[in-house]
Parts: sequence; structure tokens; C-alpha cells
Amino acid sequence: METDCWKNGSVNCSIDDLWIENNSTTVTSSMSFYQEATTTISDHVLATLYWIIFVVGVACNLLVVAVVIWKFVKSPQSDAMTIFVGSLAVCDLGLLLWTTWINALLSVNPEWMFGKLSCQMYTVWRSLTANCSIATQMFISVDRYELYHVLKPNYCCI
Repeated sequence: METDCWKNGSVNCSIDDLWIENNSTTVTSSMSFYQEATTTISDHVLATLYWIIFVVGVACNLLVVAVVIWKFVKSPQSDAMTIFVGSLAVCDLGLLLWTTWINALLSVNPEWMFGKLSCQMYTVWRSLTANCSIATQMFISVDRYELYHVLKPNYCCI
């Protein structure tokens, strides 16, 4: 069902499924998919942690983006590390702005309430931004490795 696509990462659906979902006149409760919808203290603690991560992450990544933009305005010929850090901040912002607050809501209320298309977009966007972040971190590592190992002076013992 549509409420399970965010759990298992499924993005399979046809245009007919979206048409039926948007034009259906019957209202079904998603509580029928779950035997009992109870939230525990740990669910609320998890939701609180997600919200803290959301607020702090968005504020800090916006600050990083502002510094990167300031460096580009100050000196248009910035180094590769500035570009990599800016790219990482944008990837993290994309992840935070689309998935973290949804995870906070889902930890308290485990039913998907945003429709099938947004469920599929959630799954794709989560994977896209996470992979972008991983790739950027890899490029930063390669750049740092080259600076340290390739460009360091070779001292020979005489």
C-alpha cells in the first residue's frame, strides 16, 4: 500500500495508481494497516532529536553556504576545497529540508499522509542527496590526499 513505500524504499507505481488515488471518493483509514497506533516516550524523544538535528543542521549549513558565497564574491578564483565544502552544505541542506522533518513526523505518527507521489519523491530525494553527500566527501578526501602525498616535498637522506 502507499503507506509502506517510505518504509521499504519502493518507488514502483503506475500513472493509473496516481489517477485512482487522486480521483477516489472513498476514504479509508490508514489505521486499518496498523493494529494499534500507540506512541511511546522513545518515539517522542526520537522526534525531538530529529527536530533538533533539523534546526541546527539547517542553521549551520546555511551559514556555510553564506561563507562560501562570501568567499566567491571576495575572490572569484577560489580553490577546489571551497567548492567541495559548498557542495556538501547544499547536499546536506537538501537532505535536511526534505527528509528530516518528515522523519520527525513519521516517528510519532507512522502513517504516510502526503500522497503516493510525494512518498516516491521522498525515497528518491533521500537517496539522491545521501549519494551526493557521499560522493562530495569522497572528492574532498581525494583532494586532501593529493595535497598531502603528491604535493609534499620529497626529502632525501644523503
